[in-house]
Amino acid sequence: MIPAPEMKCPKCGSGDTLAFSDGSGRCRTCGNAFRGAGHLEASSAAAAGLGAATPEKASATPRRLRSPKLLVGVLGSFGGLLLVLAIPIGITAVAGLVGLRAEAVLAPIFQGYQAVAFCFLAMALFGVGFWGLIVGYQHAAGDIPLGGTLLTVAICGLVICALLILLRMLFVTAVGGVGGVLLLLAWYLDRRLV
Repeated sequence: MIPAPEMKCPKCGSGDTLAFSDGSGRCRTCGNAFRGAGHLEASSAAAAGLGAATPEKASATPRRLRSPKLLVGVLGSFGGLLLVLAIPIGITAVAGLVGLRAEAVLAPIFQGYQAVAFCFLAMALFGVGFWGLIVGYQHAAGDIPLGGTLLTVAICGLVICALLILLRMLFVTAVGGVGGVLLLLAWYLDRRLV
């Protein structure tokens, strides 16, 4: 934005205008958007992005509206990340506490009928966690999805973690449960803050 006193507003005749690199301008007095000597309609000026070019709008609006959504997005993304990494973190924690390698922790599961259930639940938990990462990013970026999406991801993650209790994967359930609780907290803050 370069102030151009030689450009005059075709609507009010004021010389107090903003000039843009594409040859368009905006009157600071009446708010009229124009291209060269012509006049732009308000809808075409908004479509061209001229409505957001004023310094007052650019500096004041994003700070107030974005911070609660950014917090919700960070909590949702972190919860989704914990759901994605629940299996590796949980198995590594158990192996470290028991003093065994990760293969020794997984061997009893893959020797019996529980292998199919574990693989299915691991894939489902990864998918739900990745979904939570995407939803959290959308909140942080300001591209808000449907309101109940965080709640849906949280409930799905907690249900899958509860099913992992049946396979005696307590540390995996604990890590995934924390991720689900963070997603529930993000949903609650999304409902309350905005």
